[in-house]
Amino acid sequence: AATSADEVPGVLSADGNRGEVAPPVADALPPGDGAAPTIRPGVEPLTPEKREALASLSAALLPNAVAMMREALERAVDVGADAEARVAALHDIQELVEDIDNARDFKAIDGFGPTLELLASDEPALQAAAAWVVGTAVQNQRELQLHLVQDLDVLPSLLRLLRSHAHENVRAKSLFATSCLVRNCVEAQATFEAQRGVDALLAALAELGSPRLVRKALVLLTDLLDEEAEADAEADAARGVELLE
Repeated sequence: AATSADEVPGVLSADGNRGEVAPPVADALPPGDGAAPTIRPGVEPLTPEKREALASLSAALLPNAVAMMREALERAVDVGADAEARVAALHDIQELVEDIDNARDFKAIDGFGPTLELLASDEPALQAAAAWVVGTAVQNQRELQLHLVQDLDVLPSLLRLLRSHAHENVRAKSLFATSCLVRNCVEAQATFEAQRGVDALLAALAELGSPRLVRKALVLLTDLLDEEAEADAEADAARGVELLE
């Protein structure tokens, strides 16, 4: 049968009859006159209980990175645990500190001190993993570069490993950490030069049996020379401006 003119169009009800209007909802857009969107009857407000439930769900879906770093650090420094588990813990930290905020939080919880102590471990895998954490955390982070170089004095330890460690992976990770510490940081570069870091790079370049180490040393040396040339050019330009004035 045809629908009568005065019948209100609507949605199908459970039994298939027409004429039921859809439940009330909030207007998606403002009415256009500058007023706030209207809330139609039937929309329930967000109660404190629902807010708490949403907060709990958010915490479950987004784990606390600081808590995760604390827990991983406890595993990493646990001398009673096997070396493989401790290395795995450091790798967990390394993945977390790839995030800038997490790296800063790691400093806030004093995570770097215990990590640097592992550079003196008898386990090469622990030494390499600790150096990897350092390098990953400080990349392009001046605040952390200065903290590690000036407050924690890490460069002598890293350069010692680079110069003399028997395991190539430890030397490579130490060079990686050193590179991340000194790039674009003149204070760190001054300490690097005072510790005869350039000599350590030149010695690494002579290790023809280790292409990986040679490549890393060459890249760092080239970057440092480029930075020095750029600084000299800027200084010359500044002097030229002063003479013109």
